[in-house]
Amino acid sequence: MPLFVTKYERRDGTDRDALGRAALTLCRANRAVDGVRNSRFYWANTDTVAVLTDAEPGAFGQGSGTPPTADGAKAFFGMADLARQVSDETWGEAAAGEEVYRLSQ
Repeated sequence: MPLFVTKYERRDGTDRDALGRAALTLCRANRAVDGVRNSRFYWANTDTVAVLTDAEPGAFGQGSGTPPTADGAKAFFGMADLARQVSDETWGEAAAGEEVYRLSQ
């Protein structure tokens, strides 16, 4: 299962409680997508939250072919109003990476 890891840094003047609530809203919208197993947020430091979303392959994220839901788009732009996205990564499982490597041989 891929793990999607996105970090957001609080904009100057943004209330930390508001950022936490927006991150929770984003996680709830992510969890409503078919194929998403879990989505949670964590405070990386006093100004940065990380959203971790675990999903079935092809069910979530850019390039999946799955368009965002209305709630997902609203939550995503709500985060953008309060924080800057500073990183966005997709982590693959070790077995999937090994399989791709073996295909390359």
